[in-house]
Amino acid sequence: MKRRLVFLLLFLAACTVRQPDQISVTLTADGETRSIITEAKTVGAFLQEAGVTLGELDRVRPGETTSLQDGATVIIVRVTEKIETNTIAVPFATQTQPDPYSPQGSSSVMQAGRNGETVIRIRVRYENGVEVSREEIERVLAAAPVPEIVRVGIKDQYATIPFTGTIAFISNNNAFVMRGTSGGRSAVTSDGDLDGLVFDLSPDGRWLIYTRAISAVASTHTLNEVWIADAALATPEARSLNIKDVLWAGWSPDGKSIAYSTAEASTGPARWRAHNDLFTLPIDTGKPGRAKRILEENNDATHAWWGTTFAWSPDSTLLAFADSDGIGAITMTARIPAATRLVTMTAFNTRSTWAWVPTPAWSPDGQFILFTQHVKSETGRSDEDSERFDVYAVSRDGGTLIRLFGPAGLWSEPRGSSHYLVLGQPAQPFDSNQSRYDLLLVDRDGSNRRRVFPPDGLLGLQGRPDLAWSPDGTQIVIVYQTRPSVGDVYQGDLYLIDAITGQSQQITTDGAIRSPRWTR
Repeated sequence: MKRRLVFLLLFLAACTVRQPDQISVTLTADGETRSIITEAKTVGAFLQEAGVTLGELDRVRPGETTSLQDGATVIIVRVTEKIETNTIAVPFATQTQPDPYSPQGSSSVMQAGRNGETVIRIRVRYENGVEVSREEIERVLAAAPVPEIVRVGIKDQYATIPFTGTIAFISNNNAFVMRGTSGGRSAVTSDGDLDGLVFDLSPDGRWLIYTRAISAVASTHTLNEVWIADAALATPEARSLNIKDVLWAGWSPDGKSIAYSTAEASTGPARWRAHNDLFTLPIDTGKPGRAKRILEENNDATHAWWGTTFAWSPDSTLLAFADSDGIGAITMTARIPAATRLVTMTAFNTRSTWAWVPTPAWSPDGQFILFTQHVKSETGRSDEDSERFDVYAVSRDGGTLIRLFGPAGLWSEPRGSSHYLVLGQPAQPFDSNQSRYDLLLVDRDGSNRRRVFPPDGLLGLQGRPDLAWSPDGTQIVIVYQTRPSVGDVYQGDLYLIDAITGQSQQITTDGAIRSPRWTR
């Protein structure tokens, strides 16, 4: 009996002794740590033997292909994620509109403001049940804020100044008109969504075309939409022309049609990519006809993505065009209109996310196109980097090219009236993008230059001069910048300049005006 007991004890002892191929591994997983005797050669085989299943995001240390050694420790980190959705308020802005008929300092709310909402989706990561990170994965504007609009009285702040015709302008992204006096302002729009790419008043001062920005909530693929309003009514009536993605549009001088060029929304250097095409649309008493394509889309210019600028000839038979490579004309009365280049120049390299394109203008008799030309450097710079700009006139057939003024600047854009040219003279002509400008009146042959704006003691203009001639060519209305640019858009207040005496008077106090237009 005693011998049997000895044999049993020896057998049990032999059963607890590790075999030569076995090793001891410590496993930590799901809040528990245990030692396991195994013959597995790799971590992956060990986990399979131990009945441990890994989730898609779980981590194991060391990796599953790692060879196991005696005494090794294998740690499982359980990883889970969930998506949280938060909604935050987008504060509304407050816009002010001057009211020339209410006492100075008084105010009234025209439109109550309403906060918008942004929905934020956040990925939350947990390791072994403990939060370790948060990552924002999406932010969507679910509801756009509605601005509060407050009218502020400015009566008697500035004298009421009479003028001839109708002046239209944009203030706080809304359209306004003044007829015959600076004290007679009327609102044409109130939604605050004009993008300023298109803004033009018909020659009779009645019909206003403009582009309304398309909300990012509604569409990420549409740039804007063209609308027309009867600005002569006490309560203007507006409607869409059902034309979208327009980069330029302008009334023909005979008031019978508009021409326009399209683009597409883009996330590139500009918020658009120009098509450089051209259409005409007949309009009769505010009602559109059928659009006609004049030019097909093309990308021939050096900086074609930025776009082409246009200007109607006084007799409505031609359109001058300008791109980064030069100036040309389109005969609109031809059976098959075609663009004919009249002047070629080297495109200016801005070394930035915008391109410089001159804005053409016509002489009052329609025989010459006035423009600013990028010319060769006098200091040895490359042609595309030349700092030199001059003002020229080219005949409508391209046979005559006349240098009118120089050195000028890239914003020295001439505008002609029946008596004078108006253009900007940079204080630093060889750094004209950064320079401030004085406004000059010049006789039509380029002689007798005289400074008329701004008044002594005020800084010069910035950027492209934002101005318009009166229909009779005796006055100029200009925007003087009273605040920094917003998104390269300069805005300020309107000043009325007498082209005969050179005297100027401030006629608005908005501080947010741009794009003046003046017709009869």
